[in-house]
Amino acid sequence: MSAFVMNDQSASGQQDGVILLSHQGEASQPGVPVSKEVERWGSSSSFDNNWRMTLEPEDNEASAQSQVVSVALKFLDAFYKEDLARAWPLVHPRLRVCWVQWWATANRVALQQAGYELVKVADELAPSAPTEHPLWADFERVLLRGFRKAYPLNLATCGMGVAPRVIALDTEMLYVHAEMPPDGVWKAGADSLAYPMVMQLNDSRWSVLNWASDMMPTPGFPPTR
Repeated sequence: MSAFVMNDQSASGQQDGVILLSHQGEASQPGVPVSKEVERWGSSSSFDNNWRMTLEPEDNEASAQSQVVSVALKFLDAFYKEDLARAWPLVHPRLRVCWVQWWATANRVALQQAGYELVKVADELAPSAPTEHPLWADFERVLLRGFRKAYPLNLATCGMGVAPRVIALDTEMLYVHAEMPPDGVWKAGADSLAYPMVMQLNDSRWSVLNWASDMMPTPGFPPTR
């Protein structure tokens, strides 16, 4: 089968999902760098170890938030180490479908010429990491390459703000900062490049509803993301 390609930009030709945040003199933590917000919730270790937070036992709100951030960090660790099979179970089923539909739409001609039906491809690839599917390797390679090119992220230098930004009762927004300031302190009024991450509860477990976009993904050919 011919190599598949994927459009890495929005219809306007500009990358979506990139946000400039202004800081109010925030400090950051070493390891998995995070903004000042993390001090309310705890501290973190490096991406190479199991992520953890130091929490007061009675702080139920902090404990709940740590679950959200833990899933987000595990997703980023797998996704940017090019292991989509490990990241896939952490992705919300709706986003899985949208990502497959996005890829399938961009490669409609090649897939149809090879005898595949687009709806069936989405149904087969969206479940949890179907690595034995003949299209999985192509899908994984193109999806990861597209995000790596459009939204580069260095796990050693990125940072995450973890204070809750509630969208709905079961939905939150996190911001992943592309770079840490050299001295580990966000200067008041300074801007930083950040990518949004939407998290949502799914069957009582937090999952990634969208990455590098603050939109609610809607399935279709093509999907909205």
